[in-house]
Amino acid sequence: MTVCKYYLRVFFRNKLQLIIWLGIFAIISFFSLSKLSEKDIKQFEETRTSVAVSDIKNEDNLALLSYLDEIADIKRIDSDEVKAREMVYLGGVDIAFIEHEDSGRLVAYSSPANAGAYILLSKARNFFNFNEIITGTSSREDGAKLAKEVALSKTVPEMFESEKKHNYTNAQWWHKYEFRFMVYPLMIVIMSALGLTGLQFKKDKFVLRQNVSAKSASAFGLEYVFANILSVGIILACIAIMLVLMVGYRADVNYLPYIINVIAISISSVGLIFLLLEINANKDFIMPIATMLPMMFSFISGVFISAELLPKIAVDISRFFPIYYYVKACELAMDGMSLEFFYYVLVELLFGLVFFLVGIAVRVMKMRGKVA
Repeated sequence: MTVCKYYLRVFFRNKLQLIIWLGIFAIISFFSLSKLSEKDIKQFEETRTSVAVSDIKNEDNLALLSYLDEIADIKRIDSDEVKAREMVYLGGVDIAFIEHEDSGRLVAYSSPANAGAYILLSKARNFFNFNEIITGTSSREDGAKLAKEVALSKTVPEMFESEKKHNYTNAQWWHKYEFRFMVYPLMIVIMSALGLTGLQFKKDKFVLRQNVSAKSASAFGLEYVFANILSVGIILACIAIMLVLMVGYRADVNYLPYIINVIAISISSVGLIFLLLEINANKDFIMPIATMLPMMFSFISGVFISAELLPKIAVDISRFFPIYYYVKACELAMDGMSLEFFYYVLVELLFGLVFFLVGIAVRVMKMRGKVA
């Protein structure tokens, strides 16, 4: 077990880096935990969106305003597009509607990252669709009234229907988002710690010692893999302890799906850092990639912003990285371990396998190049 002991000794030599990233993970968890302000179980509730509306004269827009008054908090503003943008930017309202005096066209201003504004815009579009269909077969006044009644019967957004039906508890919600957010610092901790450790095994001095060692390449490889598993286990144990200290054990939370999902993404992270080390065993290459890659794909995979609010091209690109499938599995974890859940976990594991195989292929190509 000489290789394993040396690996762990180098791993703990970089403990400062590990402590820093675990500290960042703890900070993220603390701010997420602050949302659990009460111990009592609360059911999910749809919040009312704040809307600023200019002076409306167009009949169809007035019908929409009557509908919005039932589902949102309305504020009146002047027909000033600059002021409308400022109110949205500064957080005064979630969305602002300005009617153009000449054309009667209604223009909406909102932040693409605001879920409430996104949902309300979807409702407004649905209302206009209902209104256009109904007013074609009846008077405008009766049509607008009927469109309003139909739209109000669908006030709960489809994306929240299942959550409302299942009556999830606050603790279940917190763990869902906590495990979703943790993928970013988790991957950075694993890739940075294992990357710095693996660099020691790529130095010429160590390679020469390995070449003259009596230990076979297969025995070396097995010990190296075992050391990686132990290192990741130590990282996951530290994270588990932090979570228990902050939240404690909750009987209403099914932890097993989250644990399986975390293990799967950890294996993908190990495979990815193995590949990066084979491509270029240089600290100036490994550390920036280990930090920027998880950050970039976390933003476009739905970790920080719901995937429904992201551009389609960004979500399509994120499908080529395991974080996308980790987030999808987290979305299903509250309902247990369904076949769809295991599909996403399996894809994460396949990413890890592909990273390992490509890394081995790169190593073989480099060895053949040296021999030639």
